[in-house]
Amino acid sequence: MLVPLSRLASSQASSSSASLSRQGILRNVFATVTSCLLLGIPAGAFTTRLAMSAPSGPIVVVTGSNKGIGLEILKKLAPTSSVMILAARDPGRGQVAAQKLREEGLDNVVFRPLDISSSESIQQFAAGMEKDFGLTDVLVNNAGIAFKNSDPTPFREQATPTLKTNFWGTIELIDAMTPLLRKAKIETPRIVNVASQSGRLSILNTDKNKQEEFSSPGLTRERLSALVSKFEKDVKEGKHKEEGWPNTCYGMSKLALISFGKVFAHEEKEGKAKRGIGGEGEGRKAIWLASCCPGWCDTDMSSHSGPRSAEHGARTPAWLASKGVEDGAKAGGFFYDEKEINW
Repeated sequence: MLVPLSRLASSQASSSSASLSRQGILRNVFATVTSCLLLGIPAGAFTTRLAMSAPSGPIVVVTGSNKGIGLEILKKLAPTSSVMILAARDPGRGQVAAQKLREEGLDNVVFRPLDISSSESIQQFAAGMEKDFGLTDVLVNNAGIAFKNSDPTPFREQATPTLKTNFWGTIELIDAMTPLLRKAKIETPRIVNVASQSGRLSILNTDKNKQEEFSSPGLTRERLSALVSKFEKDVKEGKHKEEGWPNTCYGMSKLALISFGKVFAHEEKEGKAKRGIGGEGEGRKAIWLASCCPGWCDTDMSSHSGPRSAEHGARTPAWLASKGVEDGAKAGGFFYDEKEINW
């Protein structure tokens, strides 16, 4: 007979503590794995059982977390999570990173392949999360790309791949994961977008109208998408400067992502009003989202030129993911060093 971890846990909880020790968890996991093997239950079923039976913590996803800031965010969140999803584009590196973390004692780390520049990969990832866990509590969007100054790729060819990952792909993942976040175990499901101060509104100083549009409280998804598409088109045609756009694809991708966070927060606020007693969508949880800048860090993306460690850079996104709501951080806000800053 397959014994659920929850039953084993309850038999221990009546002793000195209500929480399981790590040693106890490992014994229970071993018992469940053995049962699965003996009964021929597939690995996916064991993952589900682990998620639903392990100590009561959130199910957390961190994208781009096989190295750098993403890995450090994951390390900070894993100890208080029931399941910690290490999502990364490269299966080989992702598996190695997850295995190393498990060997270091973070037994709840599970690798899942995810390339946010691929719609197919995003849909497969979301479907896998639905099948194996049925919900998600926290999503940290850390994955991103940046062309380095030494890259020979012509500027007009940099906008599309940069925006595909940093903006379009990130939004597509949020939309794909929203149904799972609505079913979260925690009271307030949350999303953290790792952005950058490279995306501050000041990069649009040459065009105050664009500044006002991106920061308008009445901005919609449709209008934001149109603005980003116009930037992408103008870069491709080599006329972005004369159209009032800055000469940075990375900066614009992060500016657009921060702007989206504010649009999303407004959508959720409006939806929450409709979810009042007897209202539209009653019973669905509102999702909290905030954006942040980790700072200039010593990572592969910066060619290890940043003065700040990846661990330091991970502090603010990890805080937002774990305690931001409880500490009163504003939905749609832009944060740096655990404080909201002017965008």
